[in-house]
Amino acid sequence: MKPLVPLARSTIPMNRLPLLLFLLTILSTTLANGFHYSVALVSILLVHELGHYIVARNYQVEVSLPYFIPFPHLIGTFGAIIRLKGRIPTRNALFDIGVAGPLAGFFVAVIVTLVGLSMSTVAPTSGQEGVLSLGTSFLFDLLSRLVVGNVPSGHGLLLHPVAFAGWVGFLVTMINLFPVGQLDGGHISYAVLGSAQPFLAECTVWGMGILGLLFSSQYLVWALLIALFGTAHPPVITESSEATVVRRIIAVGCLILLVGLIIPGRIL
Repeated sequence: MKPLVPLARSTIPMNRLPLLLFLLTILSTTLANGFHYSVALVSILLVHELGHYIVARNYQVEVSLPYFIPFPHLIGTFGAIIRLKGRIPTRNALFDIGVAGPLAGFFVAVIVTLVGLSMSTVAPTSGQEGVLSLGTSFLFDLLSRLVVGNVPSGHGLLLHPVAFAGWVGFLVTMINLFPVGQLDGGHISYAVLGSAQPFLAECTVWGMGILGLLFSSQYLVWALLIALFGTAHPPVITESSEATVVRRIIAVGCLILLVGLIIPGRIL
């Protein structure tokens, strides 16, 4: 007779958790808007996180695999995150790790949006009760006009699921570029501004609050969450280092990109 062995507590090995969450996110996004939408959106999120991952590993900074966040709602996910397990050596390294994600993800989002808009249709707005009306940013509207042209009065653009995935990709990029806390924009702004970054972060939170009061309550919710979790950024190992001129120029470009992605109105 074999000796009794106590059963180990049922847990998911941490090295398998990213894969499980990835598969669940494919499922949740497919259920939300279809398989084509899922493939397009997950591709944007995956490239975004791999941008961080590859650059972090290049700087020999220990980093986790991407953790996708499935959620059963209109979009089907709360995005994805990676965990930096060690301190960043220099401000240049912090900048490169922070900027790699949103720029890589945005590049894919632009391609996805162009493809999706080419499959979208223009239809009369009458008799379209129950159809969700989306807010639009300057950049998304610009791409829409380039691909579809001007939408006639009394008509609306019915986005193909792939185009909707691009719209969500723009939204995710916008949120990540806010220069606060541990968001990508927080990494970028701290790398460039150092000790002056908290002032910019506080101004950003107040600005998001104003956007929430004037336009969409989602900005207000994000501002409250950021204020709750903190706007400060941890220091790098070598604080005396400074971001190069080229990186400072790219940082200004990221700020311009953020402005172009802000939706001045109702979001969802």
